[in-house]
Amino acid sequence: MPDVDIQLSWCDVKSYCDNTENNTSELNSIFAKVDDRRRKRDVPDYLCGKISFEILRDPVITPSGITYERKDIEEHLQRVGHFDPVTRVKLTQDQLIPNFAMKEVVDAFLQENEWALDY
Repeated sequence: MPDVDIQLSWCDVKSYCDNTENNTSELNSIFAKVDDRRRKRDVPDYLCGKISFEILRDPVITPSGITYERKDIEEHLQRVGHFDPVTRVKLTQDQLIPNFAMKEVVDAFLQENEWALDY
C-alpha cells in the first residue's frame, strides 16, 4: 500500500511541476508583451515640434526647411519676432507652408500608436 501512496504523490508532484512550467511560460509571455509595449511608447523626435516638443498636429515648413507646429511658430512670430527660431533667418507668417508629408507620417504613427494621442 505505501508504494501506491508514493506513486500518487509522484504524480501530484509531476502535475504540479507541469502546471508551474506552463504558468511560468505564460507569465514570461505576458511580461515580454508588456516590455514590448513600453519600448514602443517612445515618440520619435522627428514627429515632435521644435518649440513645444509635442506631437505635430498641424505641421508647417519654413523656407529654410524646418518643420514646426503651426500654433507654436505663429505664436513665436507674434511674441518674439519675425525670424526663424532655429536659423534666425527673417520669417513671416505668410511664408509658412503646410507640411502635408509630415502630417501623413504623424497620422500613420498615431493610428498605430493610439496611446500617443494623449502625449
